[in-house]
Amino acid sequence: MLGHLSGVIIWTGDLPALREFYCETLGMRPHSDRPHFVSFKWGGLRFAIGSHDRVSSAARDPHRVMVNFDATDIHALHAELTAKGVEFIRPPERESWGGWVASFLDPDGNIIQLLEQPPERRGDRGLGGRRGLARHSGSAGARRTLTLALSHEGRGDPLGAICA
Repeated sequence: MLGHLSGVIIWTGDLPALREFYCETLGMRPHSDRPHFVSFKWGGLRFAIGSHDRVSSAARDPHRVMVNFDATDIHALHAELTAKGVEFIRPPERESWGGWVASFLDPDGNIIQLLEQPPERRGDRGLGGRRGLARHSGSAGARRTLTLALSHEGRGDPLGAICA
């Protein structure tokens, strides 16, 4: 039987570019930063980027997996990241469930989404309190994508307190 989700890794052929993007542009603080692997930690959950000898190009189908980061003020974060040169493929838009979603690509072409939960959903993140899984449907239900929602407490960096 599967236990809880323990982490997500994005493999790349260009770790320096991803390290700069996630650490400098997005303001994430590494829990561990080694030459071929960078790990960010939220309690028992980890998000990591790393070099892989079988990965040499951008994501072939960036819609297959999306990483979601909670945002307490999606409009302010959108403005801040846009000023840093992040190009959004979807500006903040209100969703039918009452929250807001915005999407951008990382340097490898992976889709990263920002989620601002509606007031009645803030603080309830499913598994483990501050983190959880959400299932999203593609157009007409043709494609289902399981996405990871990582939330954080704001400590001055753009995405909040990414690392403990």
